[in-house]
Amino acid sequence: MRQLLLITIIYLKASTSVMLAIIILLESTWAYEMTAMVISKNILSSLNYLLDIGLITINLPQKDIEQAKY
Repeated sequence: MRQLLLITIIYLKASTSVMLAIIILLESTWAYEMTAMVISKNILSSLNYLLDIGLITINLPQKDIEQAKY
């Protein structure tokens, strides 16, 4: 009985370690994705601001502008 209890405790510790490793891996992946999303959002916001104040202009051919209207 004691040996079975020891094997069970070792198994639980190992499976807990594996689960913790998986959780840490998922959290770090999630953190990288969130960081990339925030950086992308900041870049797009900056570009929108520069477009709004007129520091960046987009020169589209007139044909593309007319097609975009329809």
